[in-house]
Amino acid sequence: MRAIQVASFGAPEVLTPVDLPNPVPGPGQVIVGMAAADVIFLDTLLRGGWGQDFFPRTLPYVPGGGGAGKVLAVGDGVDPAWVGRRVAVRTGTGYAEQIVAGEEEVMPIPDGLAAATAAALVHDGVTALSLHRLGAPQRGEWVLVSAAAGGAGHCWCSWPSTPEPEWWPPHPATPS
Repeated sequence: MRAIQVASFGAPEVLTPVDLPNPVPGPGQVIVGMAAADVIFLDTLLRGGWGQDFFPRTLPYVPGGGGAGKVLAVGDGVDPAWVGRRVAVRTGTGYAEQIVAGEEEVMPIPDGLAAATAAALVHDGVTALSLHRLGAPQRGEWVLVSAAAGGAGHCWCSWPSTPEPEWWPPHPATPS
């Protein structure tokens, strides 16, 4: 199986294609054939060696935090109905053709949602939803999103909301 591996901390040049053994699911686990990896800014920081106190990485490692694909196999104790289902997965890796994840780390992708879109929502979408729920904007209130160019900020500004907040900066997808 092909994967991207980090063998030393540094710039993008440390991302190396490698061949690794196919993962095997243990009890309560699934194997996901990845169609799209979740790629976020944190990945670049971790690759550079930042955050070892909070996000320890043992070299070499396969970066990423999940993505989207299809369940290829299940371990003992996992419903075999998962096999063949399109899922989003949030786990400790993702830059590989196949990853192993706990059954609790996968969620079915709704029909009509592209795998790449589901993968993008794995972290940034969850962060945006959490911020929305924590802030709880009400009708008539203004919301300043100071990082709307990033993934979570973009999701937050694009999110249809009930009740509908006044958005700043204005976004083309914002309901009027």
